[in-house]
Amino acid sequence: MNLDDSLLDQLLSDDAFVDWIRHPSPDLDSYWQAWMGTDVKRQEIVEEARSILLSLSFHKASLSGTEKRVLQARIAASIGEDDVQPVSSSASHSPALLYMRYAAAIVVLTVFTYFLLSVFQDTYNTVTTAYGETKSIILPDSSEVTLNANSLLRYPRDWEKQEDREVWLEGEALFKVSKQEIINEDASAKKRKFVVHATQLNVEVLGTEFNVRNRDGQTEVTLREGKIKLLSAVETAEEVVMRPGEHARLLANQKIAISKVKVDEYTTWTEQRWSFRDTPLEEVAKSITEYYGLEVEITEASLKDRKFSGSPPKDDMSALLQMLSAIYQVPVRQEGNTIRMGH
Repeated sequence: MNLDDSLLDQLLSDDAFVDWIRHPSPDLDSYWQAWMGTDVKRQEIVEEARSILLSLSFHKASLSGTEKRVLQARIAASIGEDDVQPVSSSASHSPALLYMRYAAAIVVLTVFTYFLLSVFQDTYNTVTTAYGETKSIILPDSSEVTLNANSLLRYPRDWEKQEDREVWLEGEALFKVSKQEIINEDASAKKRKFVVHATQLNVEVLGTEFNVRNRDGQTEVTLREGKIKLLSAVETAEEVVMRPGEHARLLANQKIAISKVKVDEYTTWTEQRWSFRDTPLEEVAKSITEYYGLEVEITEASLKDRKFSGSPPKDDMSALLQMLSAIYQVPVRQEGNTIRMGH
């Protein structure tokens, strides 16, 4: 096993790393970003581990009985069931034996991970965007999805065979959903739901236009047209129906907060423009990190709470940095993968 494989295995078995990938938070972000630093190899291995974990955590219940049997057969064939020998109780506490058990467990976990990943890759289409990139996707039902930078969207390959139209989102996307009906055997028509799974929140749609942001453990939905229903992943949570012009945010207690907003301010990213209105510079810094993949260091504490308003272009980062420098009369400079603001 080479060093890259060893580091990959360590990350996949690290509870803190797994928690960061599945439930990101500012504290975990800071720790793992600092750990990667400017080490390109570490960054590449982290992205590989992220892809594996997201695939494993994605819609696990969707495997059919046949797929499970095939997966079990593949794993059994790869590790060899005859290689597994019973261990006597008198030797069960031997340090060497314990080491062998852990080593074997790592091998089995690695094999299982890659075979399970291959099953998901065969079952789902995955669309991703890099930092600074947006992408438009037309789904098989003619629904349109515009994917923001640093985002991921999954949907089943056998889309038309599914009862509901389901997609899974990590990041941010604008959805324009087409209405679709299923004709039952008795010739009656049934509307086919469109469901967006965004970690802790599901968005159910019949036909509408809305924006979903699912980043850093926070989920927000903004509705432009139509009507949608929000359901928290907590089974006892109440359903919330949204109307056009409303913005929903999932709170830490799993309650859904609704407010009236100007929808255009939440979708200007589709026009490659920022939309900041009285936004603290600390939040502006986070937005820059999300979109460009660059760390932002505000070296003067007094700047962090200063408010910024403006709509500079997203495809010209220098324009935003120059605007910040001019407004707050401080140097804003890029040094490698870090932007520093302040004297």
